[in-house]
Amino acid sequence: MHKYFFKVIIVFLFCILIGTIPPAFAAKREIVLVTYKPLSQPDGKFLSLVYSEVFRRLGRALSYKVYPAKRCELMSNSGKVDGDLSRIHGYGDYHPNLVRVEEGHWDSGFLAVGINPEIKLDGWSSLNGTDYRVVYRRGIKGCEVNLPKYVNASKLDIVSSVNSGFSKVLRNWSDIYVGADMNIVNALKSETFEKAELNIIGVMDKFSAHLYLHKKNRILAPKITKRLKSMKKDGTIAKFRKQAGLKSYFDKQ
Repeated sequence: MHKYFFKVIIVFLFCILIGTIPPAFAAKREIVLVTYKPLSQPDGKFLSLVYSEVFRRLGRALSYKVYPAKRCELMSNSGKVDGDLSRIHGYGDYHPNLVRVEEGHWDSGFLAVGINPEIKLDGWSSLNGTDYRVVYRRGIKGCEVNLPKYVNASKLDIVSSVNSGFSKVLRNWSDIYVGADMNIVNALKSETFEKAELNIIGVMDKFSAHLYLHKKNRILAPKITKRLKSMKKDGTIAKFRKQAGLKSYFDKQ
Protein backbone atom coordinates (compact mmCIF):
# COMPACT_ATOMS: atom_id res chain seq x y z
CA MET A 1 0.00 0.00 0.00
CA HIS A 2 2.76 2.42 0.97
CA LYS A 3 4.77 1.54 -2.14
CA TYR A 4 1.75 2.27 -4.35
CA PHE A 5 1.18 5.61 -2.63
CA PHE A 6 4.78 6.69 -3.14
CA LYS A 7 4.64 5.66 -6.80
CA VAL A 8 1.58 7.88 -7.33
CA ILE A 9 3.34 10.83 -5.68
CA ILE A 10 6.46 10.31 -7.81
CA VAL A 11 4.39 10.15 -11.02
CA PHE A 12 2.48 13.29 -10.05
CA LEU A 13 5.66 15.25 -9.27
CA PHE A 14 7.25 14.09 -12.51
CA CYS A 15 4.22 15.25 -14.48
CA ILE A 16 4.43 18.67 -12.84
CA LEU A 17 8.10 18.93 -13.84
CA ILE A 18 7.34 18.16 -17.49
CA GLY A 19 4.28 20.41 -17.52
CA THR A 20 1.49 17.84 -17.79
CA ILE A 21 -1.13 16.57 -15.37
CA PRO A 22 -2.61 13.08 -15.65
CA PRO A 23 -6.36 12.96 -16.40
CA ALA A 24 -7.15 11.49 -12.98
CA PHE A 25 -5.69 14.59 -11.31
CA ALA A 26 -6.84 17.09 -13.96
CA ALA A 27 -10.45 16.05 -13.39
CA LYS A 28 -10.19 17.41 -9.85
CA ARG A 29 -9.24 20.92 -11.02
CA GLU A 30 -12.82 22.15 -10.61
CA ILE A 31 -13.91 25.60 -9.51
CA VAL A 32 -17.33 25.96 -7.86
CA LEU A 33 -19.14 29.25 -8.46
CA VAL A 34 -22.62 30.24 -7.32
CA THR A 35 -25.28 32.56 -8.70
CA TYR A 36 -28.98 33.21 -8.31
CA LYS A 37 -29.36 33.23 -12.12
CA PRO A 38 -30.81 29.90 -13.35
CA LEU A 39 -29.57 28.25 -16.53
CA SER A 40 -33.12 28.39 -17.90
CA GLN A 41 -32.82 32.20 -18.22
CA PRO A 42 -30.74 34.00 -20.87
CA ASP A 43 -28.44 35.66 -18.33
CA GLY A 44 -27.72 32.36 -16.60
CA LYS A 45 -27.12 30.58 -19.89
CA PHE A 46 -24.76 33.37 -20.97
CA LEU A 47 -22.77 33.20 -17.74
CA SER A 48 -22.44 29.44 -18.06
CA LEU A 49 -21.23 29.69 -21.66
CA VAL A 50 -18.75 32.48 -20.92
CA TYR A 51 -17.16 31.12 -17.77
CA SER A 52 -17.15 27.50 -18.91
CA GLU A 53 -14.99 28.73 -21.81
CA VAL A 54 -12.87 30.98 -19.58
CA PHE A 55 -12.01 28.11 -17.24
CA ARG A 56 -11.54 25.68 -20.12
CA ARG A 57 -8.84 28.03 -21.40
CA LEU A 58 -7.36 28.01 -17.89
CA GLY A 59 -7.38 24.22 -17.74
CA ARG A 60 -10.19 24.01 -15.20
CA ALA A 61 -13.80 22.82 -15.10
CA LEU A 62 -16.64 25.11 -13.96
CA SER A 63 -19.27 23.82 -11.55
CA TYR A 64 -22.26 26.19 -11.90
CA LYS A 65 -24.48 26.22 -8.79
CA VAL A 66 -27.78 28.10 -8.43
CA TYR A 67 -29.08 29.28 -5.03
CA PRO A 68 -31.12 32.23 -3.71
CA ALA A 69 -29.15 35.50 -3.88
CA LYS A 70 -28.68 35.83 -0.12
CA ARG A 71 -27.40 32.26 0.20
CA CYS A 72 -24.96 32.90 -2.66
CA GLU A 73 -23.68 35.91 -0.75
CA LEU A 74 -23.09 33.90 2.42
CA MET A 75 -21.49 30.93 0.64
CA SER A 76 -19.06 32.98 -1.45
CA ASN A 77 -18.05 35.35 1.34
CA SER A 78 -17.37 32.48 3.74
CA GLY A 79 -15.22 30.59 1.23
CA LYS A 80 -17.55 27.59 1.20
CA VAL A 81 -17.47 27.97 -2.59
CA ASP A 82 -14.89 29.59 -4.87
CA GLY A 83 -16.87 32.70 -5.75
CA ASP A 84 -20.00 34.37 -7.14
CA LEU A 85 -20.53 34.50 -10.90
CA SER A 86 -22.15 37.90 -11.26
CA ARG A 87 -22.37 40.92 -8.96
CA ILE A 88 -22.24 44.69 -9.42
CA HIS A 89 -18.92 46.54 -9.58
CA GLY A 90 -19.13 47.85 -6.01
CA TYR A 91 -20.17 44.56 -4.44
CA GLY A 92 -16.69 43.97 -3.03
CA ASP A 93 -16.91 47.18 -0.97
CA TYR A 94 -19.19 45.27 1.40
CA HIS A 95 -17.41 41.92 1.18
CA PRO A 96 -13.69 42.17 2.02
CA ASN A 97 -13.25 38.41 1.58
CA LEU A 98 -14.06 38.71 -2.12
CA VAL A 99 -11.84 39.81 -5.01
CA ARG A 100 -13.33 41.38 -8.13
CA VAL A 101 -12.31 40.24 -11.60
CA GLU A 102 -11.71 43.68 -13.11
CA GLU A 103 -13.01 42.86 -16.58
CA GLY A 104 -16.81 42.78 -16.54
CA HIS A 105 -18.99 40.42 -18.55
CA TRP A 106 -21.86 42.86 -19.21
CA ASP A 107 -23.15 46.37 -18.54
CA SER A 108 -26.54 46.63 -16.91
CA GLY A 109 -28.48 48.62 -14.32
CA PHE A 110 -31.32 48.81 -11.83
CA LEU A 111 -34.84 49.52 -13.07
CA ALA A 112 -38.14 50.50 -11.45
CA VAL A 113 -41.38 48.83 -12.54
CA GLY A 114 -44.94 49.94 -11.79
CA ILE A 115 -48.50 50.27 -13.11
CA ASN A 116 -49.14 53.93 -12.25
CA PRO A 117 -48.26 56.03 -15.35
CA GLU A 118 -47.85 59.12 -13.18
CA ILE A 119 -44.80 57.70 -11.40
CA LYS A 120 -41.55 58.59 -13.17
CA LEU A 121 -38.18 57.96 -11.54
CA ASP A 122 -34.60 58.82 -12.46
CA GLY A 123 -31.95 57.62 -10.03
CA TRP A 124 -32.15 56.46 -6.43
CA SER A 125 -32.49 60.03 -5.12
CA SER A 126 -35.70 60.54 -7.11
CA LEU A 127 -37.40 58.47 -4.39
CA ASN A 128 -36.40 61.04 -1.76
CA GLY A 129 -39.41 62.74 -0.21
CA THR A 130 -41.91 60.42 -1.89
CA ASP A 131 -44.39 58.16 -0.14
CA TYR A 132 -44.16 55.24 -2.54
CA ARG A 133 -44.32 51.67 -1.27
CA VAL A 134 -41.27 49.94 -2.72
CA VAL A 135 -40.51 46.23 -2.96
CA TYR A 136 -37.23 44.56 -3.92
CA ARG A 137 -35.63 41.13 -4.00
CA ARG A 138 -33.68 39.79 -1.03
CA GLY A 139 -29.92 39.58 -1.56
CA ILE A 140 -29.66 42.20 -4.33
CA LYS A 141 -26.90 44.37 -2.90
CA GLY A 142 -27.59 47.54 -4.93
CA CYS A 143 -31.17 47.62 -3.65
CA GLU A 144 -30.21 46.69 -0.08
CA VAL A 145 -27.70 49.52 0.09
CA ASN A 146 -29.49 52.33 -1.78
CA LEU A 147 -33.23 52.00 -1.15
CA PRO A 148 -33.05 52.48 2.65
CA LYS A 149 -31.30 55.81 2.05
CA TYR A 150 -34.39 57.29 0.39
CA VAL A 151 -37.38 55.16 1.38
CA ASN A 152 -38.79 54.92 4.90
CA ALA A 153 -38.39 51.45 6.38
CA SER A 154 -42.16 51.18 6.86
CA LYS A 155 -42.58 51.59 3.09
CA LEU A 156 -40.00 48.96 2.11
CA ASP A 157 -40.84 45.34 1.46
CA ILE A 158 -38.59 42.38 0.59
CA VAL A 159 -39.51 39.35 -1.52
CA SER A 160 -37.71 36.20 -2.61
CA SER A 161 -38.27 36.57 -6.36
CA VAL A 162 -39.06 39.02 -9.15
CA ASN A 163 -42.40 37.28 -9.71
CA SER A 164 -43.42 37.88 -6.10
CA GLY A 165 -42.44 41.54 -6.41
CA PHE A 166 -44.42 41.99 -9.63
CA SER A 167 -47.45 40.31 -8.06
CA LYS A 168 -47.39 42.72 -5.13
CA VAL A 169 -47.38 45.67 -7.53
CA LEU A 170 -50.24 44.23 -9.60
CA ARG A 171 -52.31 43.67 -6.44
CA ASN A 172 -51.57 47.23 -5.32
CA TRP A 173 -49.73 46.03 -2.23
CA SER A 174 -46.70 47.98 -3.47
CA ASP A 175 -46.31 50.88 -5.88
CA ILE A 176 -42.90 50.02 -7.32
CA TYR A 177 -40.65 47.03 -7.79
CA VAL A 178 -36.94 47.81 -8.09
CA GLY A 179 -34.51 45.23 -9.40
CA ALA A 180 -31.71 44.29 -11.76
CA ASP A 181 -32.26 45.03 -15.44
CA MET A 182 -31.98 41.56 -16.98
CA ASN A 183 -34.04 39.88 -14.26
CA ILE A 184 -36.81 42.39 -14.93
CA VAL A 185 -36.59 42.10 -18.72
CA ASN A 186 -36.79 38.28 -18.49
CA ALA A 187 -39.80 38.42 -16.15
CA LEU A 188 -41.68 40.99 -18.26
CA LYS A 189 -41.34 38.71 -21.30
CA SER A 190 -42.50 35.60 -19.44
CA GLU A 191 -45.93 34.04 -19.98
CA THR A 192 -46.90 35.09 -16.46
CA PHE A 193 -46.44 38.82 -17.03
CA GLU A 194 -46.23 39.50 -20.78
CA LYS A 195 -49.84 40.74 -20.82
CA ALA A 196 -49.76 42.43 -17.43
CA GLU A 197 -49.99 46.22 -17.17
CA LEU A 198 -46.45 46.54 -15.88
CA ASN A 199 -44.09 49.16 -17.27
CA ILE A 200 -40.54 50.29 -16.68
CA ILE A 201 -40.98 53.66 -15.00
CA GLY A 202 -37.39 54.63 -14.32
CA VAL A 203 -33.68 53.86 -14.40
CA MET A 204 -32.27 53.88 -10.87
CA ASP A 205 -28.61 53.22 -11.64
CA LYS A 206 -26.18 51.71 -14.15
CA PHE A 207 -23.39 49.28 -13.40
CA SER A 208 -20.97 46.74 -14.83
CA ALA A 209 -21.28 43.13 -13.67
CA HIS A 210 -18.26 41.08 -12.58
CA LEU A 211 -17.20 37.69 -11.35
CA TYR A 212 -16.14 37.76 -7.70
CA LEU A 213 -13.69 35.22 -6.31
CA HIS A 214 -13.07 34.30 -2.71
CA LYS A 215 -9.67 35.73 -1.68
CA LYS A 216 -8.19 32.22 -1.55
CA ASN A 217 -8.48 32.26 -5.37
CA ARG A 218 -7.13 35.80 -5.92
CA ILE A 219 -4.32 34.48 -8.13
CA LEU A 220 -6.95 33.62 -10.76
CA ALA A 221 -8.41 37.14 -11.06
CA PRO A 222 -5.86 38.64 -13.52
CA LYS A 223 -5.84 35.41 -15.52
CA ILE A 224 -9.62 35.53 -15.92
CA THR A 225 -9.46 39.22 -16.90
CA LYS A 226 -6.96 38.34 -19.61
CA ARG A 227 -9.20 35.58 -21.02
CA LEU A 228 -12.31 37.76 -20.94
CA LYS A 229 -10.56 40.54 -22.84
CA SER A 230 -9.34 38.01 -25.40
CA MET A 231 -12.83 36.56 -25.80
CA LYS A 232 -14.31 40.02 -26.35
CA LYS A 233 -11.67 40.78 -28.95
CA ASP A 234 -12.10 37.50 -30.86
CA GLY A 235 -15.92 37.73 -30.89
CA THR A 236 -16.59 34.85 -28.50
CA ILE A 237 -18.50 37.00 -26.00
CA ALA A 238 -20.73 38.44 -28.74
CA LYS A 239 -21.37 34.93 -30.06
CA PHE A 240 -22.36 33.66 -26.61
CA ARG A 241 -24.62 36.67 -26.03
CA LYS A 242 -26.50 35.87 -29.22
CA GLN A 243 -26.56 32.14 -28.46
CA ALA A 244 -28.05 32.74 -25.02
CA GLY A 245 -30.57 35.30 -26.28
CA LEU A 246 -29.30 37.80 -23.71
CA LYS A 247 -31.27 41.04 -23.78
CA SER A 248 -30.92 44.21 -21.73
CA TYR A 249 -33.15 47.25 -21.39
CA PHE A 250 -30.05 49.31 -22.09
CA ASP A 251 -29.48 47.68 -25.49
CA LYS A 252 -31.92 50.15 -26.97
CA GLN A 253 -30.66 53.22 -25.10
